[in-house]
Amino acid sequence: MTADLRWVIGKVQDDENRQIDEVLSPRSSAEIIQAALGLELRKAGYTVIPVTKRSGAEQRVIELAKTEIELEQISDLVDLKAKCRVLMGVDVFTNGQLIKRLQYESISSKTDIKDRDMESVGEKTVGILRSGQELTKEGKRDILAAIEKGQETLGHQKRRLVRMIG
Repeated sequence: MTADLRWVIGKVQDDENRQIDEVLSPRSSAEIIQAALGLELRKAGYTVIPVTKRSGAEQRVIELAKTEIELEQISDLVDLKAKCRVLMGVDVFTNGQLIKRLQYESISSKTDIKDRDMESVGEKTVGILRSGQELTKEGKRDILAAIEKGQETLGHQKRRLVRMIG
């Protein structure tokens, strides 16, 4: 992977809905969501180990089955508007068994962007990705409940270790 690689996570349109630019990120939507979810799980006291595949032997695995981030920025003569949609699909496994399949979606918008400098606009547009953080906080409750229920069902000691596949 080169340092110049960028992911298209959105588009910039003019007031006539013509695309005039793209919103780029150095990280993919999966990386962004995995980082936010990992942070939430660490705050809950879990050790999170990123892995590339599920081997079945791990006690707890969270697999990000679906991740999407879509940003849309509309620029007109008076102001700028931004909308962000974040989607996260999560499969929770305990000892190789699928315990729960979860999906979350969050849509947020910001209509008071006044700065016309494209670099500042880009920062402010990406700033509404905080909806993704809220999404992972919401998902954390359900994911942890599924992990704990899976551990109780299988009769294992509770260890605060989770492997996450992005």
